Amino acid sequence: MSTFLDISDKVAGGCEPGLLDLAFPHNYKQAGFFYVQYNAKDFSLTTARYSANPTTKTADSSSGKVVLSVPHPNECNHNGGWIGFGPKDGYLYVSTGDGGNQGDPNGHAQDKTSLLGKILRIDVGSNGENVPAKVPSGNPFGNQVWAYGFRNPWRASFDRSTGDLLIGDVGQDRVEEVNFAANGGKGNNFGWRTTEGNECFNASNPPSSFNNPLSSCDKTGIIPPVYSYPHNGTSAAVTGGYVYRGKKYPRMTGIYFFTDSSQPNLWSLRKNGSSWSFKTEISSVGGTLVSFGEDENGEVYLVSIEGTVYQLTDTGN
Repeated sequence: MSTFLDISDKVAGGCEPGLLDLAFPHNYKQAGFFYVQYNAKDFSLTTARYSANPTTKTADSSSGKVVLSVPHPNECNHNGGWIGFGPKDGYLYVSTGDGGNQGDPNGHAQDKTSLLGKILRIDVGSNGENVPAKVPSGNPFGNQVWAYGFRNPWRASFDRSTGDLLIGDVGQDRVEEVNFAANGGKGNNFGWRTTEGNECFNASNPPSSFNNPLSSCDKTGIIPPVYSYPHNGTSAAVTGGYVYRGKKYPRMTGIYFFTDSSQPNLWSLRKNGSSWSFKTEISSVGGTLVSFGEDENGEVYLVSIEGTVYQLTDTGN
C-alpha cells in the first residue's frame, strides 16, 4: 500500500485537530482534483483543493490551494470536519463545529453570520477553478451558511438517490442525535445550543463559563432530530454513516447505517413515511468504528480506530 497524500507539515496536532476528511468531485477522473478538510497550524478549519493522477493514484502534495478557511477559537475540539459533494447540485458542503469548549459559550451555532456550528455550501467550480470558493446564489443567508444549529457534526452524508442529507451531530453531556435535511432544505435550524437532541439545553442553569447564558428555550423553527439517544455510560459520540444505495445487497437498499464511536455496535435507521425505525444490526463488530465511506458504486465501508477497513455486506440474517 502506498501513500496517496501527505500534508502532515500543514496539519495541526492536539486533542482533535488533524486531517479530517477528503472528497472527490463527480468528474474527478477527468479533472484530477479532489478536496481535503484539515486544521491548519493555527487551528483554522481549512478546505483545500489538490491535484492528483487518477491513473497512478498519487497526489501532488505541493499543489494545495485553499478554497475556504474558517478561523477557529483557541480550542482543539469541535471541528466538525466532514466534506462532501451534493449529488443534485454539485456544490461542496462542509461541516464545522461550534468552536469548542463547553456549551458553545460564544453562541456561534445560532449566529447565522458565523461560519462555526454550521453546514456550509460553497461553489468550487466544475473544474476546481474557484479559488477561493464562491458563495452560491441560492444560499439562504448571503454567505456560505446552508444550515445551522450544530455542535460538532463529525460525520454526514448525502443519500445519492434522493439528495437528502443525514448528519450525525455529537452531543455534550446528555444526548446524541441524527439530523435529516431534506433535499433543498436550506436555511434549517437544528437547535444547538437552544436544544440538545429534543431537550432544552441548560436554559435555567447554565454553566458559569458561559459568556452568553440562555434564559429561555424557544423551539420555534427548530428541526428536531429524526433519532436521538441518551448517554448511558458507554454512548458518547455519534458517528454518522450512509444510506445504502449499492447493487450487491438489495435488501439493504434505503437503510441508513451509523454508529457511536464509544460503542461496538452497528446501528440502522429505516424511513417509513414521516417516521424512522431503529435497529441494532451488529452488537459487536470487533473494533471501534469511527468513520464510514462509500465507493462510486454505492457500496459502504466502515473504518475502525484500530486501522481496519470493513465492507458492509448482507449475510442473509
